[in-house]
Amino acid sequence: MAEGSFSYGQAVAVITAYRNVFTEDDQGTYSRLVIRNAEGQLRW
Repeated sequence: MAEGSFSYGQAVAVITAYRNVFTEDDQGTYSRLVIRNAEGQLRW
């Protein structure tokens, strides 16, 4: 995914495609995508 902002639809597409990608800190106007390993530890 390119640097910068992304739409809600783009975020949902990424979350749907990968089992270890999640949204966190959803504040309504912004959130962040995170990658977690099998143990649930934050990787990025």
